Amino acid sequence: MNGTAHVSHRVAGRVRLRIADRRGDVDYFTQVARELSKIARVSRVECNPATCSVLLIHEGDDVFQILESAQQAGLFRLAPNGGRKTTMVQRAGTGLKELDSRVKTLTGGDLDIRSVILGGFVAMGVVQLSRGHIMGPAVTLFWYAYQLMAKSADAEKK
Repeated sequence: MNGTAHVSHRVAGRVRLRIADRRGDVDYFTQVARELSKIARVSRVECNPATCSVLLIHEGDDVFQILESAQQAGLFRLAPNGGRKTTMVQRAGTGLKELDSRVKTLTGGDLDIRSVILGGFVAMGVVQLSRGHIMGPAVTLFWYAYQLMAKSADAEKK
């Protein structure tokens, strides 16, 4: 396969891809433009090898069918997640799941990430109290952020 395509911007009828590992390769981008133009529902293709950019104007709502066709034709490989953008909360949730798995492995299943975070909050609370600080705004805000991410992850499971 050729380069790895990342969706950098997408609105109805238009998507911009970046294929950074083929930056400056005029022959490659000429071939991509020619082959993408042959795919059904593609109206126009503009490539800029200097910026590793492919602008794809298309008909219909599901551009990922078009990108899948291009991938099957060997033009590029879509980045993980099909090139779809994920939210920061989704990426953080994925990172927390990986960290949770590592903590469980390291502790033989005795601890998980929630218990480590709980212990950390309790420890920070004790430190704040020992300093005479009744309120710890940073800790409170981190706790709220954690709760929001946990609730988001639970909502995605349902």
